[in-house]
Amino acid sequence: MWHRARVSAIPDRILFVWTGARFPYFARLAVESALLAEPTAEIELHLFGARPDGAPHFEAVRARDRVAIEMIDLDRVFDGLDVDPRALRATFDRLDSPAARANLIRYAVLAHRGGIYLDTDVLVVRSLADLRGCDAFAGEEQVLSIDERRVAGELELDMLAPAAAWAMAWGMRRLDAALGGGRLEPLAQRLDPHWQITQLNNAVIGARPGASFVRRLLARATEVDARIRYRLGPTLISEVARADRRDVTILPSETFYVVPPSYSFRFFTGGAWPIPDATRLLHVVSSNHRALLDGLDEATVRHRAPDGVYYALAAELATHARALPGRRDGS
Repeated sequence: MWHRARVSAIPDRILFVWTGARFPYFARLAVESALLAEPTAEIELHLFGARPDGAPHFEAVRARDRVAIEMIDLDRVFDGLDVDPRALRATFDRLDSPAARANLIRYAVLAHRGGIYLDTDVLVVRSLADLRGCDAFAGEEQVLSIDERRVAGELELDMLAPAAAWAMAWGMRRLDAALGGGRLEPLAQRLDPHWQITQLNNAVIGARPGASFVRRLLARATEVDARIRYRLGPTLISEVARADRRDVTILPSETFYVVPPSYSFRFFTGGAWPIPDATRLLHVVSSNHRALLDGLDEATVRHRAPDGVYYALAAELATHARALPGRRDGS
């Protein structure tokens, strides 16, 4: 049973953040899956930096009813959050990575607007509406126990055993995905306790406007070395939740991260598989599959539907998305 923080109201709103002149098909699918799964929610796509104006999939999303395109004002987005706006802007300006900058922006947008933030590499398969009774929520995922140390540049002897256990389990599951049948899965499961730990991920976060958990994320972001990979993402949100869990509901891994990030190949290989009843969405980890995801279009996902669960769901989604209404104002 997961722990629920004190009850408050998360608005019926789904938030996305994007930067860049391109807007690939997988991002469109994420937005359309939210429209289908949440038929009363308003969808906000917040842009900063380069805009994808004219990109076909962006224009298709912009044309949908219940979708609002919002441009981030970097001179004001960090104001009024009970955290020093100058420190937040200085942190933002020190960052070179668009992904790291997007981490900081999502926290600020959540603090201002409230709602459920989703990364654009998700497919929503079931409604998240019942989670809106939380003050704030985030989900756990299963990760390599030494990953945070590895990313920080550490290399110690005690890291070898979990790395070896992970590599053997990964190899077994990769072979199973290629051959089918799952005969190696019991052996891989025996290795899991030797490499897995649980941490939070920030690809999905729900919060009411001004939620204390999100304000704590922003405050801590100004204190850490934000240039380290993942430092403003999974590392930050896990650290802040560990310090005090009273203002955040922690959901188990099958809710948002049914497949560990290092096994995200399983979304695209080995055929379709039954999605657990507790699973609300699939997070396919675009950083692991950039070329694959950037090359997708509707014809490709339909052709590959037998290959993996992501393709199968995307093909089904594309069919249902045709019935989504356009903007009532015609703009």
